[in-house]
This record gives sequence, C-alpha cells and structure tokens, in this order.
Amino acid sequence: MLASLNDAVLVTAAEPIDVPGPRIVYVNEAFERMTGYCAADVIGLTPRILQGVRSSRSELARLRAAFEAWTSCRICVTNYRKNGTPFDVEFEVVPVANDIGLFTHWVSIQREVTDRTLAVAVIDAAETVEALFQNAGVELAEFTGADGCTVCARSSVEEPWFVHHVSYEAKSAVLHQITPPAAVSAAIDVIDSSPHGESKRALEHDEILVRKVQHELPGGGTIAILVWRASTGAWPLADELLPPVIRRISAKYNGLITQRDRARLQGELMRAQKLEAVGRLAGGVAHDFNNLLTVITGNMEFLREQLRSQLPAEPMELDEVLQAAMRARKLVERLMSISHRRTGAHEAVDLRTLVTSTGALLRRTLGANIDVVTDVPPEPLLIDGDSMLLEQALLNLALNARDAIESEEDSFHVPAHGTITIAARIASLAGAELRRWAPLQAGNCVELTVRDTGPGMTDQVYSRAFEPFFTTKDIGAGTGLGLSSVHGTVTNFSGVVHIERCTPHGVMLRMRFPVGTIPLVRTPGEQPRVHATPRRTLLVVEDEASVRKVIVRILESAGHRVIEAMHGADALAKLAILNENLDAVLTDVSMPVMGGITMAREIRLTCPKLPLLFMSGNAEPDLLEEFGAAVSMLNKPFPTARLLAALEALLPEAASS
Repeated sequence: MLASLNDAVLVTAAEPIDVPGPRIVYVNEAFERMTGYCAADVIGLTPRILQGVRSSRSELARLRAAFEAWTSCRICVTNYRKNGTPFDVEFEVVPVANDIGLFTHWVSIQREVTDRTLAVAVIDAAETVEALFQNAGVELAEFTGADGCTVCARSSVEEPWFVHHVSYEAKSAVLHQITPPAAVSAAIDVIDSSPHGESKRALEHDEILVRKVQHELPGGGTIAILVWRASTGAWPLADELLPPVIRRISAKYNGLITQRDRARLQGELMRAQKLEAVGRLAGGVAHDFNNLLTVITGNMEFLREQLRSQLPAEPMELDEVLQAAMRARKLVERLMSISHRRTGAHEAVDLRTLVTSTGALLRRTLGANIDVVTDVPPEPLLIDGDSMLLEQALLNLALNARDAIESEEDSFHVPAHGTITIAARIASLAGAELRRWAPLQAGNCVELTVRDTGPGMTDQVYSRAFEPFFTTKDIGAGTGLGLSSVHGTVTNFSGVVHIERCTPHGVMLRMRFPVGTIPLVRTPGEQPRVHATPRRTLLVVEDEASVRKVIVRILESAGHRVIEAMHGADALAKLAILNENLDAVLTDVSMPVMGGITMAREIRLTCPKLPLLFMSGNAEPDLLEEFGAAVSMLNKPFPTARLLAALEALLPEAASS
C-alpha cells in the first residue's frame, strides 16, 4: 500500500534521537522520484543526508522536540535532491508503537511544496518589478539546478520584450547578472514569434537545453520564463516547477504594475496641482505686468514719434527699450503657458515645417560643437496649436540640451561635442500605451521628439524636471521655466509629454498630440498694413489710469473721438446717457466693481451688434465664443500698429453683420 501512494513515504527506526539520528528502513517509489535517491542509496542512513545550508534550523528544532516528546509533528523545510538542487517539502512525522505500547518507528508522509514556498518567500516579498525578476530568477535557477534563468515581460504584443537574465553559482553562492549564451537569445526570439497561447517549448541547440513557460496576463501582456543548462548535464524537474511559479510571478507583476501606475498618477496629480497653483499666481502677475508693459511700450512709441521730428537720427536706446519690453512679454507668455491658458492663436501647425525652420535657426546659433539633426517625413504633419508657442518650446528644449552637452568639459575647459535630434512622425497608440499617454485616444497621433547626447538626468532631476522654477543651473543663469512652459504648452493643445532617459546616455523629450483637425491655410508673408479710417466714436474701459491714458492717446492720434470709463459699471452709465451713436467698445477684462465680461453681457442685451474689443494680459480667447460676431481679443502689451489694426479689422466685420 505504501508503495502505491503518490506522496513520498519515509520510515525510520525510533532511535537514536541524537546524532547520527534514526536510520532509514524504508522509502517508496514516490520518495525516489522526488529526491533522486533510490532505496539502496538511503537504507541504513539518516534523513540528515537530505538537509543542507537552506534547511530551516527552527523547523528542525521543532522536529527534535516532537521526537523527544514522542508526538506527531508537521513541518516545512528545504531539502536537497541527489543532484544537489534544493526543493521544499512539507511532511508530517508520526510515531508508531508495537503491541505492548513501545515506540519502534517513525513514519513520515512527505509532499513537495517548492512552488508554494518559492512564491511566498521570494515572489510575494518583491517590492519592484526588477526585484521580482531578479530574485525569482535566482531562486528558479537554484531550485531547478539550471545554469541560468531569463524572465521576460511585455505589456502588449506591439511592445518589445523586457528581458532580465540571472544566474546562480551554487558552489560560491554568488548571485550575479549575466548575458545568456547565443542559444538562449535564439530561444527568446522564438518566444517573440510563437503562436498565441503556446505555453511550453524546449529547444536544444549548441549543447544548450532551454525550457520555456509562458503565461498570458489578463490585460493582454505576457510573462515568460526560460531556464537553461548544458544538455549533457542532468536535467531537474523544471517542467513541474515552472508553470505554478510563473502564474504567481504574473500575479505579482500585475500588482506591481498597478501599484506603479497608481504612484505615477498620484505624482502627476501632485504636479498638476502644483502647476495649477503656480498658474493662478502667474495669471495675476501677468495681468499687472502686462499693464505695466503696455504703459512702457505705448509711451516709448509716442516719445519716438515726437523725437523723429526734432532729432536728425532716432536714438537707438529707444529701440532697445522697446525690444526689452517685447522680451519681457515673451517671458510673461512662458509664465502663462504654465497655467494651461492659450495665450496665442489656435490654428493648424505643420510640424514638418516647424521642425525644419527651427533646426535651421539652431544650426546658426548653437555653435560648432553642437550638431543639429532634423528628421521629418516628406508629407505635412498637422496638429492644432500655436506655432509661436511650439517654436518657443522647441527652442527651450534645444537650449537645455545644449547646456547639458556643454556641461561635460574636458581638462582644458573645452565644451563637449554633441548632437541634438529633433524628429516628428506619425505614431500609433494601442494596448498598454494608452494608459501612459492618456487622455490621447487609440489610433494615430503626431509625435514630436527632442533628443540629446548629454550626460542625462539623475533620479532627483528626473523626478522634478517639470516643476516650475526648478533648475540645476547656477543662480542667475536660468529661470527654471523652460520645461514647465513646455509642459504647459503641450497640455494646452491636448498633448502629452514624457521624459525618457536614453541608453547609454542622454535624454529625450517625447511629445504626442492628436492629429490636427484645422485645415492648413497658406497666406502671403507680407506684414499687415494699417489704412486710414474714418473718425469713430469709441468707449475705452480700463481701470488702470496709466494704461487708459496710453490707449486714449493712440486712438486720438489716429483721429478718433474717445470716451473714457474706469470700470464696467461706469461704462454702462455713460453708454446710457450717450445721445450719439457709439462705434465700438474697447475694454479690459479684469476690473474692479464690474469686469469686462459682465459689462459686455449687459451691452449685448441693448446693443447686440455693437463691436467689442477685449484687451487683456491673461484672458482665455475661448471666453469670446458667447458673444458671437463683432468681437475680438487683443493681448497686452501691444504696439500702436497692432491696436489700430485690430480696431480696423473689427469695424468692417461689424458693418457687414
């Protein structure tokens, strides 16, 4: 009966309990299959021949205590097969007495539980995907007696395999990562091309025998394990061990990926909240700062016109002041892009043209030690956005890349030579990538990348790269707005941006956008001209007196009659008592007492066709949609010509409507 059991049976004499211990008197065939020992090998020896360095001392102490008390005991311990490979076994030892009550033998019923204990001890304890693959691979290599183990994973069939190789040297107990022999690499290729649902494959090539087990994940991904050894050596019972272990590895992998995604989403939420807080602050700063710039540029242009008639040559200092004001306006726009507000036009942008022109500009300006490479397809790549802001984003990324490359000086303080590659292409989103690139939808999208060959990013810099005002440059050498404004610009136009650290060095910014829906309109490149217009009666609503004064001066110099109001309520009161027709209202958006939007809604009730020109430094253009025709937005600060051109464009539109 004992011989026919599937569980291993071992019978020993009752004594001695002390070393060398009770002698084995019987083992069944299941014991021989499990341990590799035949009965002739072990009869007369003690069970200690199965023990080794990993056999639990505490479990063996429990067994000795049961022997001394002559009671049954159940333990789980690591034993070793005849070929030296470990295996975990759970067994119960029961004392057997004769007819007069004397204990004569111990009977042990044993069952191998390696797959279960391996999962508990190693797989469940892993805290990262890398630790899971490394530790599980080492354990599998040791338990199966293999020369090495490879754990492969991928989230979808479109993605390449993530491969982790491990090896265990039992004699020296050294754990290390290795590159597998060519035959194992060939086996990995076989996995990649194997039919869906295939779970096992054994390959024999160049005296290397490879065992492979594959498990399909619920989300469409795959985990695979390969163990290998020289085909001339004894092969352990890997086929029985690998399937249950890989199922547990797969379950743990799914849990770790879910945990990693949750941590990533929490980090993105915190970053978004931080960006939103900075954006709100930026909006308030932009409003006040753009008002100041409007006063500066308006008065400087007026002063320049006055001096032209009095001096033989126009002072260059005036142009320098105006150029500085325009640069300050660009800085405010970068601040505004952090707040996810669209400060510019929403139009069709051909990334092919944008990348080509930006690359040409960078080649002329970055220096001889920086190679600029552009890679674009021959056909247009259209997205919906603002070409100026996207060009600014590319310039920011290129300048950051140049600084990173040049940070590696040689001993003679000569900047390093490097390459910046700007590329655009059509990409496809499917499978697990959809989670990473949310909220982009499945299907085609447009990808824009900027890659450098610099030293790369540390973990700390990588985690804070998009944080506003964070910079690794010296004090005064950088604002810390470069990557923040890039993030804001990309997000403004429904895109997603990720930083990827490249191998062996360098960084790549990968941006993806929805395919454009706005048709590309090609217009001549001439500058708009301001034509003479008839005298108009205009209502200017602006709470900042200095700004209002500049606007009134510009309009009166152009021949218009201007009525001034300090805020929306003041404007409505003056509009009610006017006995003559009003041609247009020019108004600020953010004002005390009554803002421009509330005032415009009241005007639309009584004068539905009256043209409205909003002037603001931080308003979103989408707010104009409710007012229909005869409405326009002008961003502060603005030069004289732009104000007059905006007014001229608005009035004919009102007349036709």
